[in-house]
Amino acid sequence: MAIEFHCSQCSKLIRAPDDAGGRRAKCPYCQQSVYVPSAEPAEPIPVAPIDDEDQLERLRREDRAFYTEVVKEVGGDDAGAGSRGPSGKPGDGSKSPQAYQEDVDALIVRYLRAMQRSELEEAEDVVELLRGDAEQAREHIQPLLMDEMPPSGVERMPPALLHGFLRKLQERLWG
Repeated sequence: MAIEFHCSQCSKLIRAPDDAGGRRAKCPYCQQSVYVPSAEPAEPIPVAPIDDEDQLERLRREDRAFYTEVVKEVGGDDAGAGSRGPSGKPGDGSKSPQAYQEDVDALIVRYLRAMQRSELEEAEDVVELLRGDAEQAREHIQPLLMDEMPPSGVERMPPALLHGFLRKLQERLWG
């Protein structure tokens, strides 16, 4: 009986012989090294229960601290508000074009973090801010989709999830 599992890189279904379990092998589709799970069921590992509210509150505090730090770095009061004037375009407000560019990056990271935490209302708020200059946002999203290095602030996000969120953001901005 073969061991069936999905490649951690390309997500294709792989069938490996039983004797390959517990070792590394190359994915026949993407040629990346993958771990072949053992055919024998693993013994369950006991874990402590998670207090979801405490964990959620801790993540919110971390997010606020990160967001505050990003805002300090770009020199504004709010990553969405300080960079734009009444028209919603860069250059109307008090920030330089470079600071506005950094704000777009901060908004994209804010969107990614909101999506990762399933805070869909927050993510939608960020989409609305980015719609103020969708072309500028496109210029920032395209390189992120091509780059293998995630933006600062979401380094621990799995690449497939990151790219999925970025594609969803593109979809929301340009239909």
